[in-house]
Amino acid sequence: MSTTHDHPAVRGYLARLREVAADLPRVRRDELVAEIASHIDDGLAAVPQDSSYDDRVRDLLARLGDPEDIVAAELDHTGPATAHRTPPPPPIAPAAVTRSRWGAVEILAVLALTVGVFVLPFVGPLAGIVLAWASGVWSRGAKIAATCVGVLGMSFLVLIVAPLMLFRSSSSISVEDPQPATTIEVPVTPEPLLPGD
Repeated sequence: MSTTHDHPAVRGYLARLREVAADLPRVRRDELVAEIASHIDDGLAAVPQDSSYDDRVRDLLARLGDPEDIVAAELDHTGPATAHRTPPPPPIAPAAVTRSRWGAVEILAVLALTVGVFVLPFVGPLAGIVLAWASGVWSRGAKIAATCVGVLGMSFLVLIVAPLMLFRSSSSISVEDPQPATTIEVPVTPEPLLPGD
């Protein structure tokens, strides 16, 4: 025998493999049959063609497995041919991607954390922190950052603005009812008159 493909069991095996692989794309089907044929060639290359050759061919083909199993594994790996595949899902519309997910809660949280520090001291930042944690859109990291911004805003009020207001109010103390000045009368003695005056 000139090649292992001339053996009737090998020819039948490869023909069955090609038939079962009909669902694969043509290029991949040809590659798969060539790979299995090469594997058979390698497995039988060192086997002497004597009386036990037929048994060894059948043993090798049995170890390879049924052609149906080989094709099923290939279909699991690559999927069926394009004609038999389910169509891919439609692409996401650009409007859905660019639309903001922020709602009223997130906008109010930002306003309370920034403008609220000056408009409603202490109440604004606290409300901003509560709104940030109530948000279903913001991640945990964004909520922690919002909390830090609120605490910094309140710290700014305590450390900078409050002392300035206290200093300003203490330096502008006005006297509304001044005490009347008291005069002390000092007796003045008249100078003696000199003769000739």
